Amino acid sequence: MLEHPLQAGGALVAGGAVIAIALWTDLRHRRIPNLLTVPAAICALCFHTAVGGITDGTLFSLKGLLIGIALLLIPFLLGGMGGGDVKLFGGLGAWLGVRSVIIVSLLAAVAGGIIALVMLIRHGGFARLRGVWRDIVALIITRERVEPDTRSRRLPFSVPTAMGYILFLTGRFAGWF
Repeated sequence: MLEHPLQAGGALVAGGAVIAIALWTDLRHRRIPNLLTVPAAICALCFHTAVGGITDGTLFSLKGLLIGIALLLIPFLLGGMGGGDVKLFGGLGAWLGVRSVIIVSLLAAVAGGIIALVMLIRHGGFARLRGVWRDIVALIITRERVEPDTRSRRLPFSVPTAMGYILFLTGRFAGWF
């Protein structure tokens, strides 16, 4: 938990700025650049070290960085999201710490699930799910992979991440977190 008022306020503002820039670049260019995520993590480590000290501040930021990366590593390895999303959560974790980045990730997952459900309903995706089962059966029987429909709509994960962060800030100011 962020103890020092400067540490808490600075981290929340910086985290919001990082997410806002990531959202803009992800929507515009469909990627989150290293030029954003790596400096964000380095600045967070420096900031927390300066405000919280080498032991407390650095460890706080470093643990958040590692947990932020770990939260999205498996979905990334399974092809469910890009490396920029993983590094974004690492940088966000470096700013917010372990507890807060976990809360943001859970809220982002809920927001992403709701958005995905709305997209399924809106674009007739439930009818397409039958096609997925046919593809699975074909894979089992013929051992040949059916190429996915490249026209499918994909949502950049920065959108539910931004929504999760807004919900986190709302909950934090309301005293829930």
